[in-house]
Amino acid sequence: MNKTRSNQPVYVDELFGSLDLSDDGKKWNVIYTKPQHEKKLARWSQDYGIDYYLPQNEAERAYAYKKVVFTKPLFPGYFFSKCTLKEKEVLIRSGCIVNFLRVDVQEELIRDLKRILIARSSNIPIEQHIYLEKGMRVCFMAGPLKGEEGIVENTDNMEKVILNVNVMKSAVAITVNAADLKVIGPYDPDED
Repeated sequence: MNKTRSNQPVYVDELFGSLDLSDDGKKWNVIYTKPQHEKKLARWSQDYGIDYYLPQNEAERAYAYKKVVFTKPLFPGYFFSKCTLKEKEVLIRSGCIVNFLRVDVQEELIRDLKRILIARSSNIPIEQHIYLEKGMRVCFMAGPLKGEEGIVENTDNMEKVILNVNVMKSAVAITVNAADLKVIGPYDPDED
């Protein structure tokens, strides 16, 4: 097993395995982790061959004589894992987990996460945002997210599109070209 000293940064892949639904007995889980244990759980998952998704953002910290660039989880305290019941037990043994959130609709979680993966893979600027309860639904008519939907708070600022992750009541904001969007109608999270 890979061990790192606590003062060294831990670098892990965002996606290990594939972000999909399958009939192999594995289900996607949203895991609430202990503070700053997301990357440790990712490393543990890799060591045991358990699929996961841990979206990350680059951050920068300035010190007196240098700048350090590092990655941090886009959703601090959360980790997404695709596993069997036996693999869930392996994850629990990591000592990184506080709780598992119930995922009633697997397809909805995967849809929400795929949007974020596409944005991350396309280098679209992305940042944490509050979960939106109301706004306007928009459809991407061009670009890497073509055919996907998002939410804008109002039609005056269509460059900032919100991608909700409903199971966690969390969201991220991406910056896009407003000309690539088409307004569909009002957003109601209960209809998702």
